[in-house]
Amino acid sequence: MKVQRVSAILLTSVAFSAGFIGCGDDDSVGGAGGGSSSSTTSSSSGVAASTGGGGSRVEFLGTRCTADADCGPGGVCALESEGDAGPAGGYCTMECIDDGDCEGEGSACINDICYLGCVLGEPEITALDEELDPFKCHGRDELRCEEVDDGVSVCMPNCGSDSQCSESGRSCDPRQNACVDTPHEGLPMGAACDRDADEDPCAGYCVGFPGDVGACTEFCGFGGDVFESDCGGFENGLCLYQFADVVGAGDFGACTRACKAHDDCLLPNARCEDFRLPDNGFCIFTKLPCEDNSDCDDPDECAETPDGFFCLDPLYPLSNEGTGGAGGAGGSGGAGGGDGGAGGGTGGAGGGAGGSDGGAGGGTGGAASTSSAASTSSAASTSGAGGTGGTGGAGGTGGTGGTGGTGGTGGTGGTGGAGGTGGA
Repeated sequence: MKVQRVSAILLTSVAFSAGFIGCGDDDSVGGAGGGSSSSTTSSSSGVAASTGGGGSRVEFLGTRCTADADCGPGGVCALESEGDAGPAGGYCTMECIDDGDCEGEGSACINDICYLGCVLGEPEITALDEELDPFKCHGRDELRCEEVDDGVSVCMPNCGSDSQCSESGRSCDPRQNACVDTPHEGLPMGAACDRDADEDPCAGYCVGFPGDVGACTEFCGFGGDVFESDCGGFENGLCLYQFADVVGAGDFGACTRACKAHDDCLLPNARCEDFRLPDNGFCIFTKLPCEDNSDCDDPDECAETPDGFFCLDPLYPLSNEGTGGAGGAGGSGGAGGGDGGAGGGTGGAGGGAGGSDGGAGGGTGGAASTSSAASTSSAASTSGAGGTGGTGGAGGTGGTGGTGGTGGTGGTGGTGGAGGTGGA
């Protein structure tokens, strides 16, 4: 699937955090010759080979390998399983003293080993999942074209997910983009960071984003398998921000964080944007203030946030926390039911008191009311009839006891009324 949204977001450059990023000191990086132009060809063996401006063919340098024998005469396989950090898929190289010892025009001798040269900006990218050029870094997802010194750009290790280190059972380090036993720890991708700190606080790197924002990111290569490899896959991030005005497939870039709500983006001036991809959007570091919807581009809407009113994509909620809070409100209904039960108990007590007013007989009825409770309130009318049977004033009093039986007690009170007849 092509991701067609290549917009001003993609074309926004980011700046390195001073002091945090580099590939060795200046003395360790030799100059490269003839790296300004390139052409492609195929070797007679059927293996794709790159050529520099001078026509020097590259057959082995930078290819995948599992043993030195895969790397040609004098070649050495840098395995992903070896050393503190190994390149995913292996990297064919050789020992060198200067650039001339390395295959290919534009290749460079760095720290006494050869790195394959490449040309930044070619072929120019037109979609985020642009196919990689097989003649640039051999079309490998595990490599990216990166400038390591002025005028020196080479193919560097570029794992973006643990799956690319599966052959060695190691993990992809978010800082070195190489396979390691124990990855760097620190602030997650998208978190705010201080670019002037003495030590980089991020698991990856702290870089400057548009709006003078310092945020943690991981490095990546544009194009190729963006669904699985770059930035840990779509569920984690997307290779979106660039370091040059023009970028090509396979060039060095920076990841942005995946999101399902605007506050997933961790920074006040970041928002979650829909890229028409499944499951989630991605954080962008631009937020347009607004007064109403007329200030926003479709489909954005003017929404209130803790930091003011901004144009936001309505497809995503402001926060993922709101949905959980609504569930809690349902619990208050249970408390209301408890109050109703308490009211019923009060009614029963009233019935007992009424029975005691009916003389001695009524008193017996009061005792019976304790076990009857409110469910027998229909018997109260019978209690009234018993009171009428009494002769004389005492009988009248018994009738009053019947009225008290409305509380659910008067049935026994009726028996007391019959006793009144005997008194006559």
